Amino acid sequence: MKKLILFVICVLAGGCASLVSAMLPHTNIIDLPVLNEVRTAEIGDTIVSRIVVNEYDAIILKEKITSGDGVIRGWVTIMPGKLIAKTQDETYKYYYSDSITFYGMKSQGGIRISKNDPDVMDVFSDQSLFKYRKLKKKPEIEYIKERDVKGPSFEQTLIYNGRVENNVKFLYREFREKMMRFPFSQEVQYDLNEGNIIGFKSARIEIIEATNTELKYKVLKHFPDND
Repeated sequence: MKKLILFVICVLAGGCASLVSAMLPHTNIIDLPVLNEVRTAEIGDTIVSRIVVNEYDAIILKEKITSGDGVIRGWVTIMPGKLIAKTQDETYKYYYSDSITFYGMKSQGGIRISKNDPDVMDVFSDQSLFKYRKLKKKPEIEYIKERDVKGPSFEQTLIYNGRVENNVKFLYREFREKMMRFPFSQEVQYDLNEGNIIGFKSARIEIIEATNTELKYKVLKHFPDND
């Protein structure tokens, strides 16, 4: 009898979901600028950089969603905005909203989207027995990546610092979680008499023209994967 009652509850609530686990962020590496592209920089400008950040899957909901019958199934509303994928199970990713209400009261939930078919999605909320509600009409959404501002990040930059006679000067900076790593920062200088291709930490830059105010150059190779 207890198994039957559990089965009925699962059916009414939209099905018993599989085990839900937390979504881990993706590591994204951004290398700038594009290789072999002629660029111009002034003193103080970054000429080559590598940024390593953690990002979550996210969506931009572009229209208001309402779901439910206002009686047994309640009334759930999600306002337009950004929803971040925080959990997942075998079938769905769960995108959480900061502006979801149940009968006008603040709730926890959002939209779950099928991993196999992005057109299959439900509204989910923790305020009712009927946790999942099918969407009759697919809302307008945009898939994006959301940077994890609380997670670790790393940045390397090489900055143009002018020319003295036939020497070009640069400043190297490293940042960990937006804080400069002073032991790894340094000034470097290159003699153009020895060649117009310079290297630092395996990055390679071709110097096309350098003055005391401006640098024309191409990045031939970015910083290496290890920091």
